[in-house]
Amino acid sequence: MNYAEAKIKREELWDAVTTTSKALQKFPVGAFGLTPDDVKKSPEFIAAKNAYKLAAARQQAFGAFFNKHFKVEHDAERREKRLWPRY
Repeated sequence: MNYAEAKIKREELWDAVTTTSKALQKFPVGAFGLTPDDVKKSPEFIAAKNAYKLAAARQQAFGAFFNKHFKVEHDAERREKRLWPRY
């Protein structure tokens, strides 16, 4: 896997976490912003929460791999974005 492929995979994993997070946010919340117990026990909520946890764990594991194997390339890309155009 090269750096370009790794960036695409990282974006796919980020999108998966975002999508599953939005699915969790659709469930009702109580007065203090907490999810009621009856909602937490529903199979739909449990499935959505498990999907979110799985997506987040995959993203975290890939982030560790990405930072370890593509540190030089990622730092160079960030540096290029930060620098002003030189004339």
